[in-house]
Parts: sequence; structure tokens; C-alpha cells
Amino acid sequence: ALRAFSEHVPLSVEVGHWLHGVQSDWEPRAVEWDESVQDCAARMVDCGVHHLVVVSPSGVVGVLSSTDLAQAVGSEEEDTVSAPHTVGDLVCPYRTVTCRLVTTLADVMDLMMLHDRSAAAVVDDDRNLVGVLTENNIMKAYSMGALPKCTVGDWLNADATCLAEDPHATSTVMPGSTLLEAAAMLRERASSNCDFRHLVVRDNAGDLVGVLSALD
Repeated sequence: ALRAFSEHVPLSVEVGHWLHGVQSDWEPRAVEWDESVQDCAARMVDCGVHHLVVVSPSGVVGVLSSTDLAQAVGSEEEDTVSAPHTVGDLVCPYRTVTCRLVTTLADVMDLMMLHDRSAAAVVDDDRNLVGVLTENNIMKAYSMGALPKCTVGDWLNADATCLAEDPHATSTVMPGSTLLEAAAMLRERASSNCDFRHLVVRDNAGDLVGVLSALD
């Protein structure tokens, strides 16, 4: 969807027709229904996608998301998780895309695609967090006919769920938190109607460290 938005693909274009021209590598994005959670997670990382089509000999079973995997990890016991990483191990300032209110949707989308990130932290001149703009927000803007030259500030005013005042948009986790704890937070948010694939990472002073995604 980000690519379609950047290429100004009309909303009336048939999905199958567009995919035929851009996704010659579709097969690796499908997994067998009996593959392990670990293998599916590795496939998502290799392909850089948040979703995989699950197939069986009888056809398509469903779609597996990175949030589904985060929920699975969050439901595991501590001693079953072999990688004792913390949130801070994964999220560093140089891995977080930031933008300002005057940045256009096209520019922030290009940054997200360039750095292979699914969200951008919107900050003011003092680097205070104003909101979080995700690929879902970009897709919403695209579906509503927003132009790529629309600024982030204008879109934030139109979609208040991105603003820092919305607790769902900026659920916070500390750098020292374990990945298991972060996965549990994502799992708890899965029942809400908000974008629950991202958590804002702040240090003890409350300063922005980065944005953690379920794919991380």
C-alpha cells in the first residue's frame, strides 16, 4: 500500500492487476499451515513484511500477522524464550524514523520505506513526541484520497488517533524491558480498535528512544 501511494496508483485500479506488476516474489510470502512460529517469524523478517498468507493442501487457510506472533510470544513462559534481549537491544535512535509536522506524507513514507520501518515518530523542534504515524495511517490517508503532498501536521489533525494525547498511539515501554514484556503489552492491546503493532520507547527521563514494532 505504501508503494501504491508513492506511485499515485488510482484507488480504482484492481488489486490483482497491480500486484501482477509489482509482486513477482509472492511465493515466499506464503507459509504452510504446519510451519513453526519461529519459522514464520524468520520468513516475515526475511521478506520485510507484517503478514504472511497461510496455505494448506486444500487452499488458503488465513493470514498470519506480526501481531499474531507477538501475541504467541507474549503468552509463552519466560523460560521458553531463548533470546534474552531487551527492548533497548533492538531499538536505537538511528533505527527510528522521525519527522516533523511540516514533513509531507510522501517524504515520511519514503523514509519509512528507505529504512524498512513501519512507523515514524512525529516530533517538534525540541524533539518532544507529538504523535506516531504508522503504515496503517498512511494506508488510511491513501484510502481517503489524501494527496502525497499533504503534511503530517494536517493529517494528524484529521486523524487524532495518531496524536500523543491518544494513549493508544503512544503506549510506552522502557529500554530495559524484556521483549517478552513488550510482547505481552502488544498482546493486551490486541483487543482494542487501535493500531497495536507499535510501542513508544522512552528512557527514565521520558525522552524518546524509538518506536518498537511487532516485526522487531
